[in-house]
Amino acid sequence: KLHADGSYGWTLSNSLVEAGGGFYTVTVDGNDDVYVSGSAQISALDAQISGTKQLDFDPTAGVDMITMVGQPEGYVSKFHGDGSYAWTRVFSGHGTYTSSNVPISQIIGVAANAAGGIDLLGTFNDTLYLDPGATSSLASPSNSKCAFSEFATRIKADGSYGGWVWALPANYTSFARDSKGNMYLTGPFQQNSQYNPFYCTSNSVSDRYTSAQGSAVLTKVNASGSYGWTKPFWSVPNNTTSHGIGEKVAVGRGDNAYVGGDSPATSGAAS
Repeated sequence: KLHADGSYGWTLSNSLVEAGGGFYTVTVDGNDDVYVSGSAQISALDAQISGTKQLDFDPTAGVDMITMVGQPEGYVSKFHGDGSYAWTRVFSGHGTYTSSNVPISQIIGVAANAAGGIDLLGTFNDTLYLDPGATSSLASPSNSKCAFSEFATRIKADGSYGGWVWALPANYTSFARDSKGNMYLTGPFQQNSQYNPFYCTSNSVSDRYTSAQGSAVLTKVNASGSYGWTKPFWSVPNNTTSHGIGEKVAVGRGDNAYVGGDSPATSGAAS
């Protein structure tokens, strides 16, 4: 941390480097609390040597041991503005693909919300446990559009489960929030994709777009957790080998959404 005048504040050194546990994203809320995300894994050899499958996620003098499953798992840690440790949430579960190189979950992005918690976007393999100690979980059904699905969920300020989750079959790469708490997600538009966020669990046929891989897409999910809309940006009609990709999304004044990306051809307006 650096203060506004450039003077030094504090540094936290993550002890999970050998477990692949570096900090990949960072965001700050209105209370000056800091949220960092990353991925960590404990190998079978390390577990055998240490006698435990637990990793310590507290980089301060304290200890916060969390049990891992052996495959890479995404996590989010919260720190207060003075550098003190608050909590860590590991997004664990089990996967159909049991190779040690296939992650159970990965975090793509984190954004602070007005309620003091965070919203996040990530990927998961097969089954994700969202509420440790309870029965809440997210399972990817036997549907080719949902394999290696993505998810969006909310975590409260105290680290507890925020009460809702969306299963996303698309390859979303970025998301942003507006002043009302709505989420905007962007990514590539796959052939015959289904962009209703509830499709992976309900197999709803609403908001289905049939197209070649030729466009980026922008999806809105309302602050309440309900589906808003999806807008594809056409670029290469009837071309199954090239496609446009929505790389980043940002929200500006008036809650207007701005999307940037790349396209192998001239892009068309959203429909």
